[in-house]
Amino acid sequence: MKIVAKRIAQLKGHDGAVYTVNQAPESNAFLSAGSDKMVVEWSLETNKPIHVLARTPGVIYCTCLIPEYNLLLVGNDQGGIHVIDLVKKAEVRYLLGHTKGVYSLSWNALTEQVYSSGGNGHWVSWSVHDFHAVKSMILSEKKIRTVAISENQKLVAIGTGEGSIVLLNSSNLEVVHKWKAHEMSVNSLCFHPNGTSLLSGSKDAHLKSWDIEEDFRLLVSIPAHNYAIYSIVFHPNKQLFATGSRDKTIKIWDANSCEFLLRIDAAQFQGHINSVNSLHWSSHKNFLISGSDDRSVMVWEIGTGIE
Repeated sequence: MKIVAKRIAQLKGHDGAVYTVNQAPESNAFLSAGSDKMVVEWSLETNKPIHVLARTPGVIYCTCLIPEYNLLLVGNDQGGIHVIDLVKKAEVRYLLGHTKGVYSLSWNALTEQVYSSGGNGHWVSWSVHDFHAVKSMILSEKKIRTVAISENQKLVAIGTGEGSIVLLNSSNLEVVHKWKAHEMSVNSLCFHPNGTSLLSGSKDAHLKSWDIEEDFRLLVSIPAHNYAIYSIVFHPNKQLFATGSRDKTIKIWDANSCEFLLRIDAAQFQGHINSVNSLHWSSHKNFLISGSDDRSVMVWEIGTGIE
């Protein structure tokens, strides 16, 4: 499979590193946030900012949209989670479940719970109805940077700073399995749309695929990047996935075989000149969004026949 890439836009609206890019309330828009303590909504039609959705006292590491309740959650470097009502355009709650930065926020619509993880090794499940902590567990002595939810929302995967992966059953939040996956911190996790495997990316720069249907065996191990892998996302058509790394590159892979297809860098594609921290593959025109330490957000068209 031959894949080509084209940079659609470079968006400069942040005064610091961009740590997260994610889905906005509208399908033709996305959110970005980072060290300048702002959540910015961008239009994918005009490639311009729509407005600043939130300003926070602390650096922002992650955001999470809950469309069913018109809420946006924002995790900061102080261990807090801002709950923003998108209709009222105001912060309605502030949650404290971590003593250090909140690195990951995920929404499980099946159980109507939000999962947060942080620098203190804590993982917390919050009820969306009153935001009480349903369950809180210490799963690591180091940071927990990543949490992923399976497509059927029945499994939750958590990556630890020690290089382990913890798999939970979302219905009772009990541990299904725990295993040593990497030599260094697990920074990114993503369930394969096939429902039978899980992808992991690590500070050790390796990309791995794990069987989660039968025996949790290692299926694939690839020295995918030169430095830490921070993000793994699937194309909306589920035939491709992308990885973003501290080595300043984005790489495109075949979803079925994990075959390497394309390297997007500064030299050939006018890509990022610093760490790629976050990726989001939008359903709007299948644009790939990337956020970086270089303070910019880039919009990419990935395909087999771009003119």
